[in-house]
Amino acid sequence: MIYLDPARREEAIEAGWLAYAERVPGMESVYRAMCEGWRVIAVVADRVIGALFARDGVIHLGIVPEWRGRWASRRLIREMLAYGRTTTIQDFEPQCAEFVGRIGFVKTEGSAYVVRG
Repeated sequence: MIYLDPARREEAIEAGWLAYAERVPGMESVYRAMCEGWRVIAVVADRVIGALFARDGVIHLGIVPEWRGRWASRRLIREMLAYGRTTTIQDFEPQCAEFVGRIGFVKTEGSAYVVRG
């Protein structure tokens, strides 16, 4: 079972760095300084496999490379969405729009999507 654990902040920060290190090499100190302003919640499987970052209704997610593509469930994604606004104004490509629809978003006016009910 995969779950969120707000009490494991430091482990989440470590896992978050592992998730982002290949995209921003050499910027670990900047990453750690930025974590100070965010709520960092651990994504836990058999160990901490990632971090959910939440601040002012905005959320970001970093999952360690070996768990990418095999960790998410609809229940867990909905739980994560509770940490931030459940709207997005992203204009999705058709395959992405299908994905966000499966996790609970519906298209509204313009390019906005909101979480169902």
